[in-house]
Amino acid sequence: MVPYWLAKKKISFPALKQDLRADVAVIGAGITGASVCFWLADKCRVVLLEEDMIASKASGRNAGFLLTGTADYYNRAVLRYGQEKAKALWKITQENHDLLEKHIFHDAACDHQRAGGYLVASSEAEMRDIRESVALLRKDGFHYELISAAEINEVLASRDFHGAALNERDGEVNPVKLVEALARKASSHGTEIFEKTKAKGITAGKDGLRIQTERAVIRSTYVVLATNAYTPLIYSSFQGKVIPTRGQMLATNPLPERFRGVFYANYGYEYWRQVPDGRVLAGGFRELDFAGEQGYKMVTTKKIQNNLEKLLTQLSLEFNIEYRWSGVMGFSRDQLPIIGPLPGEDKLLVSLGYSGHGLGFGFYAGKMIAELILNGKTSNLELFAATR
Repeated sequence: MVPYWLAKKKISFPALKQDLRADVAVIGAGITGASVCFWLADKCRVVLLEEDMIASKASGRNAGFLLTGTADYYNRAVLRYGQEKAKALWKITQENHDLLEKHIFHDAACDHQRAGGYLVASSEAEMRDIRESVALLRKDGFHYELISAAEINEVLASRDFHGAALNERDGEVNPVKLVEALARKASSHGTEIFEKTKAKGITAGKDGLRIQTERAVIRSTYVVLATNAYTPLIYSSFQGKVIPTRGQMLATNPLPERFRGVFYANYGYEYWRQVPDGRVLAGGFRELDFAGEQGYKMVTTKKIQNNLEKLLTQLSLEFNIEYRWSGVMGFSRDQLPIIGPLPGEDKLLVSLGYSGHGLGFGFYAGKMIAELILNGKTSNLELFAATR
């Protein structure tokens, strides 16, 4: 059950053993928590707490896709949110990727590349949604290319797909290397990082917010819950508002290069890519058991793992499976992140509910949280505000 990415984790930090004071205490050392620390580092005293290891939850258990947009195809996002809001969301995820390229990827080896992202149609109905989405995207200034059924089936050595759309600006990354790079940069500028340090509760006091851990107490002016699906376990008011949802994955043995880019099929319920060492990673099929895939257990199931193997066979691959794992994502009611201060508690900020697209929003979300703490305001807060 050790994910492919975490089997290669390289850095570690001590556990917190004594009380301390901070300006900002961040709980959760995934992509968002590490990003908040990156944006705040050297501007104030920041402490980052992780109950396990950095990137040990969803941030180290995903496929490493850096996609434009939300879990919806664009035509459905326009219907759900309205055209202007959908356009803004797509631009934010583009900016998230560009910011990572500017601040992180230029000098950190995160196995990043922009080889493109494919939306692959598993049915004619899905291809109609893709065509409609591409027409709307082009109208709103985004560049997507339509791919015929014959072309995508040639790329994938398959006969089962009905076409695709390609965004050449989409990309991929090793998510654990990314979080490690963020942690290194934040630590080098003064952020104190503690692993194996569980936040057991948060209370308000005269001297700020108080975080109780197993061995010590942190007193901080601000607290950031960058805990995604796990937030209701720390702050009960989010129970029922963010649903913990398991995603399962596997990785093969190293194979000869077959395809480049990332592939997102059946409305995102299936996805795969080939990583630099030749392994093919695949995930998805939670639609086969929506109820069973909810909750906090990080286990794999025979039904879903068998379907992942069938997907690889559908792609004409000959393989052995070397890794199987799962991770718990947080799904909000409207499938958009919840970012910013809680109503009536401006010193307690949250970032959660990424709905399977944490890498697409996380670095930008960290920037938003940092700006709220430093300046009291940030752009696009109305899209993600907890008050909604």
